[in-house]
Amino acid sequence: MRDRVAYIDNLRIMVNFLIVLNHSFWNKSLETTLSTSELELVELLRFFSMNLGPIRVPFFFLIAGLFSATYLGKRGIAGFSKTRFERILIPLIIALCSYVYLVLVISRFGDLSRVLNVEDYSNYIVSGFGGLGYVWFLYVLIIYSGVLLGFYWIAQKVAFLKSGLRKASDLFCYSKYTFLGALLFIETCKFVFLHTVPDELYENVPFLPLKYLVHNITYFSVGALAGLSFKRFQNNIRFNLYETIVFILIYALTGYTGYAYGLQPVIQLYSVISNALPLVLMLSIFNVYLNKRVTRLNFVTNSTYTIYLIHFPVISLLTYLLIQLQITALTVYFTVILLSYPLSLVTALIIRRFKLTAFLFGAKPLYSFRRSIA
Repeated sequence: MRDRVAYIDNLRIMVNFLIVLNHSFWNKSLETTLSTSELELVELLRFFSMNLGPIRVPFFFLIAGLFSATYLGKRGIAGFSKTRFERILIPLIIALCSYVYLVLVISRFGDLSRVLNVEDYSNYIVSGFGGLGYVWFLYVLIIYSGVLLGFYWIAQKVAFLKSGLRKASDLFCYSKYTFLGALLFIETCKFVFLHTVPDELYENVPFLPLKYLVHNITYFSVGALAGLSFKRFQNNIRFNLYETIVFILIYALTGYTGYAYGLQPVIQLYSVISNALPLVLMLSIFNVYLNKRVTRLNFVTNSTYTIYLIHFPVISLLTYLLIQLQITALTVYFTVILLSYPLSLVTALIIRRFKLTAFLFGAKPLYSFRRSIA
């Protein structure tokens, strides 16, 4: 059990590290040296590598919400905050602080300006908004943690007053659609915010990336709701598919993707379906295959990070190979959509089949004050 927790902690730290690197390492000066066609392909590569897929779902916040909601119901606010801070956040900060010096040393022995924005990052450490570098996510993470703890506290009060339930997880299990209503409320506020607040405001607000906050808070809520769904309906695959369809309709009706990124409605709906549905189908198939050996929650905890960690290199390699074929960016776009998840799934099955997880990710945590059991 202790090895399993250490394995999960390693994956959490590594995945968080990857998403921070992808958001931090982008040399803006590189864009001015590229032709229109080259820039289109580079933007496409960054588009897939920085996000979960063509709808730009930041998986860091989606997965954080999913497991935070599940874990919060077990340990409470105090246990959740303490163990996550000790086992996840501190190792991540140490890794980031160590990595920047490694990058600076490497930069002395070669010209990496076209790959890593090392000079800008060294200035980002002491700068404000627009130059947060590796630590940009800390402000958003604090806000998201506050939002989740706020939901938890409100649910405790409502449960005690109305139903006599003393655990917020019990209330969420039996009245999840109150949480879905909160999700719709957040989505509506975000839609109004994006239409009323001028873009100039984003550039003048120090130390608070409002744009990231407004764009990602819904996905954090979706992840939390998904975690509650997995906990309550462990063996009801059809209900999970039904909820997925509900989420698809929510995003399609609000028009969030089309407004934020200028996609046509057909491409927008296709993007949502092509990412949300295969993910749930993949987890459902895995659940049926492994149902006799592990519970649904344990399986998702062990496998989801592996899938997403594999998804990054698969997407990058597939996009690079397609670019070499000199085909249009739109063709690359849809080809990657169709092939990325099957390839990631096959790779994950190979890793599980030959028991390579311990070899790839290690059996001990990178750093921890205490090895408490999740």
